[in-house]
Amino acid sequence: MEHYLTTVLPFAGRHNQSLENLTELTPKRLNKNHSLQRELQEGKVDVNVSGNEVASKTTGLPVREGTIEALFNYIARGLSWHHWGVYMNPDNEIESLALTAYGEKFFQDNFFSLRPGKRVLANIGNGTVIYEGVQGVDSPQISIWRFRFYGGITLVEAGSPHASTEIGVISGPPDVQIAPN
Repeated sequence: MEHYLTTVLPFAGRHNQSLENLTELTPKRLNKNHSLQRELQEGKVDVNVSGNEVASKTTGLPVREGTIEALFNYIARGLSWHHWGVYMNPDNEIESLALTAYGEKFFQDNFFSLRPGKRVLANIGNGTVIYEGVQGVDSPQISIWRFRFYGGITLVEAGSPHASTEIGVISGPPDVQIAPN
């Protein structure tokens, strides 16, 4: 998963080092994996992207289902330990979501604007990775995270008009419902 995502995600980078990553690091990784090279070549599509009232055409690449979610589940586990010393048990519920503009507002209004038990905000590599996390007051294993990687990678589900640039993660013990049914 690590090799796959470190090869694929730089194509969506919009941060200061994105061109350097794409031209220097990504080709080396692709040359080591010809099947991934074919997978990306065969799955690429033209995509119309709009943002800041400007529309442009770009190339979209397929992302294997579940890989981004799995990555951010691992990251949330690691950051909970790193910042708060909280070990997420294997049976803890962790849900990763690509946040649309509505999702970003929902996370802000319902989680990040409240007074949490603990809060952390980090900016690594001058905007390469930005994350924020809050810890619940009822249980230290309840945490909410939002991530912006590579300046806000643009994720679009096939057939959806809504793009995502942030990933949200909600975690908690198994007896706490973290996502609506």
